[in-house]
Amino acid sequence: MPSKLIKISATLNKLFNALVYRFWSYLYLLYRPYVTYKAKKIRKKNKIRVLFILAELGSWKTEALFKAMLKHPRFEAILGVTTSQEVPGSKQPLIDYIKSKGYDYIDLDNGKNVIEQINPDIKFYYKPYSGSYPISIGFKKHLRSLTCHIHYAFNTGSDFWAFGHLVCKYSWFVFLENEAVYKTRLSVKKIYHGNVAITGYPMQDQLCASKTNYANPWKSCGEKKKIIYAPHHSFPGTNGIGIEYATFLVFGEFLLKMAEKYKDSVQWAFKPHPTLYPKLIKKWGKQKTDQYYKTWESLENTQIELGEYAGLFKHSDAMIHDCSSFTVEYMFSQNPVLFLQLDAKQTDRQGEFGHEAFLAHYLASSESAIESFIKNVIAETDPLREKRISYYNKYLLPPNNKSACDNIISKILND
Repeated sequence: MPSKLIKISATLNKLFNALVYRFWSYLYLLYRPYVTYKAKKIRKKNKIRVLFILAELGSWKTEALFKAMLKHPRFEAILGVTTSQEVPGSKQPLIDYIKSKGYDYIDLDNGKNVIEQINPDIKFYYKPYSGSYPISIGFKKHLRSLTCHIHYAFNTGSDFWAFGHLVCKYSWFVFLENEAVYKTRLSVKKIYHGNVAITGYPMQDQLCASKTNYANPWKSCGEKKKIIYAPHHSFPGTNGIGIEYATFLVFGEFLLKMAEKYKDSVQWAFKPHPTLYPKLIKKWGKQKTDQYYKTWESLENTQIELGEYAGLFKHSDAMIHDCSSFTVEYMFSQNPVLFLQLDAKQTDRQGEFGHEAFLAHYLASSESAIESFIKNVIAETDPLREKRISYYNKYLLPPNNKSACDNIISKILND
């Protein structure tokens, strides 16, 4: 009986969410003329106030745009920090990072109506999911200011789940990486495309820059190869159907054994998805989970990286992962990269942008294939190198011979 009630509850909840989505989808038809009116007023202002709403450091991919707006005479850029509803404990590391960079910020959780007091002209959300932010912070509560959306990861998907969120529909602009992503988006039915701008992705500007611009976060390791292990959190049964591709429960402990086995040849960095830790506690328990993380942190040839990672990528030699966004992000390094997979069909939901990146990866679904990749990195054997370089030149350079940030600023100002 309890299981039957659970199924009924899940069905009713799904129906309710569908009705809510439909209601807000129709309501936006009334809201759209307001966006046009408000945009004209904003563009006439001498100073445009822009609020970046942040909840997690690892998902903040608009720092380059924030810095560009700080320097621009037409913008007043503000960081607003709130509590993540998905990653407990992520607020303080985010604040620590912001302080370390010398940025000012406003705590959006410090009282009521804080966003109204800031009175932004534009607000940027980087996660489109309704459960990512406190209800009081969500875009539906703040429709007087215009919303813009830049996704927290490269858009590699090809279905409604990837592009059909309400925050995208209500945005003044949804900024996309390139023509390939735009074409994929056009193929998705029942979503609004009239607010799309092809500008490039702010993190492209960071990842295209020389590694000399980034501090080296790696432990001193001499001539050892530097390999990142970056596992995702989407265990089967814990995520949406079709996006359950995490391989950690199969390969996580084996990779730690590989770190110990190749301690004389490889320096390792464990870069888990922030949501892996709480999910792993539910699977393994806190004691085993903490011990696993502590081992990565304490071995002579290993380290753990939980925050900003551009420098980690830039100064690495290779990566092993199962994270869809890293499928594209690590391509900027042009280094060898191995994708761990449980199901060869898991790429069926990828668009051209993601699929072509995937084809430039080495693949592994067994321990022996993983170890072969490690040996090849050590030996500098890399037959896919030219394919990665070709992908970089075709897909990863921002359009218009300008930086992504310059393209976005020009679009907002209508320059």
